[in-house]
Formats: sequence, C-alpha cells, structure tokens
Amino acid sequence: MKSGARVPPSDTGLLTKSPAEIMRVLVALLRARGGRNVDHTVGIPSFVSRLLGTAPGMQSLVVRRRADPAADSALLARPRCVFVCSLASWQVEFVAADPRPFRQGTQEAIRLRYPELMSGHQRRAENRTSPVRDLPLRCLVDAGGVMSFDAHVVDISPAGVAVLIYHAGITLEPGTVLRGCIIEHPALGPVSVDMEVRYSEPVRLKDGRRAQRAGCRFVDPPAALKKLVRRVTGQALSEDG
Repeated sequence: MKSGARVPPSDTGLLTKSPAEIMRVLVALLRARGGRNVDHTVGIPSFVSRLLGTAPGMQSLVVRRRADPAADSALLARPRCVFVCSLASWQVEFVAADPRPFRQGTQEAIRLRYPELMSGHQRRAENRTSPVRDLPLRCLVDAGGVMSFDAHVVDISPAGVAVLIYHAGITLEPGTVLRGCIIEHPALGPVSVDMEVRYSEPVRLKDGRRAQRAGCRFVDPPAALKKLVRRVTGQALSEDG
C-alpha cells in the first residue's frame, strides 16, 4: 500500500501525543485508499469502517457508518474506541473518544474527538539472527497496579519489547503503564518490571480461540530482567530501547 507519509522506523514502535505527528499519519491513512480502521475494543459485533476525514483545527475525526445497525450502535455506546489501521508495513493504533452520529454531505457517519495518543509498530519482516528460547513464559501483568491478570510472554527482543498474549476481553490502550509485571522464568525465577503498552491487536490462536496480543516496552529494566533477556535472546538488552 502506498502513502504520502511514512511512520518513522523504530525497534520499539512509535508512541506520540503530538497533534502534528498524529495528523501526518491520519493524512497518510486518508491517502491510502485501501486503509481501514478497525475498532477492536471489547464488544461484539466488531466495527470495521473507513476514515472519511478530520475536522479543521484538529478538533475531531469522522469515520463512515456501517450498514450493520448493531455494529454502529455498539460503537456509539462506548465512551472511548480503539482503532487499528494498516499503513504499508505498519500497524497504527489510536484512541478516539465520544463517538456521535454525524452526516458528512450525503454520507452517514460517526464523529469522534481528535485522538490524543497514537502508536505504531512495524511487523518483523525477517527472521531473527539468534533464535529465542524458553518461551512462552507466564506473566502476572500489572501485579503492582489496580487489577492484575494472567498473560504469556510469547516473544522478547533485545530492543526491549515483550509481546504478550492474554484474554480477548481485556483492552489495553497504547501508553498504559503496567506496574510490577512478574515474568516467571523456570531457571531464573520471577522477575518484576514495569511495561508500557505500545500497541495491541485481536488475534486468533492456533486452537481457534480469540485473544489479544500487545507489544510492551520495558520501563527502567532491572538487572534481573537484563539477565532474562540475554538468556532468552542470546543478546544484551539495548540500553536505549
């Protein structure tokens, strides 16, 4: 898919609150005719539509209504919506609040507040130079936060990113900091680290079950976490990830 702008490359992904940067990516999505926006917050049916435009002054954005009234109603009932879009080799995610019915010319649409936060990550195109081992690892997510839940770490990179798989009914917005996540390693024991959510997406597991997958950046990783990364990846943890 071609576009007029590119998300800047990064091992840990893009995470920005800059209105200008968010607008730059939204314009690229508008120019990419095949681009779609997928709301994957908790709820059925899912809402899949197209971005129609943004309002002057970066006050709001507009998406097309579906032909499915149930999907429209489900979206309109939510105070905040998480949208996932494809842009070239990138997956872009943003959060928009306060959806309301709207008409743009003759087009039935939904207007939302302009996104305050956007994240993006580039899918790995090549295999690792060093294979990982010991995965998956059990993880108690947000053990030091408000509400913990179980997940599995299915990938770790030396750039300082862990990929989690967890229950389909849990929504993690980009920018969320998960406190005191405890990663259980069979040889090294439990390791506690804070993680910042960079992106999330719905997935279907090999057995057919639905789940959520999130890429999370390690925040101020302790020595024990660095040891775990070296053991799993065979490489040292990047200090600037």
